[in-house]
Amino acid sequence: MIENEEPHLGNHYDIFVDYHQVRQGEFRVVGIIVEPRSRGSSKRTGSGTDMSADCGDEHVPQVLSEKDFTDVTWTYSVYWQPSPSRLLHDGTNTSMFSIPRFTGSP
Repeated sequence: MIENEEPHLGNHYDIFVDYHQVRQGEFRVVGIIVEPRSRGSSKRTGSGTDMSADCGDEHVPQVLSEKDFTDVTWTYSVYWQPSPSRLLHDGTNTSMFSIPRFTGSP
């Protein structure tokens, strides 16, 4: 991504997972959309094996230095969205095939 002649890195991903409830306690993923974002204020908050992170402010982009190293924290957020669709879709309202079911809660 380039804005105002500055290179911005897409270091955060919003992942939207659409699912259909097949029956009680059984679900099927019917769509996934991934949207890249640039977040310069993201940082790791965990230590040791705890990989927790703060995803940062979406209004502060991750600007890449052209002269020095740039420290980057990679983050993602997952949003589960119920869908009435029973078949996998690709965002163009075209059903492709269905993904195997999973059990539990989204």
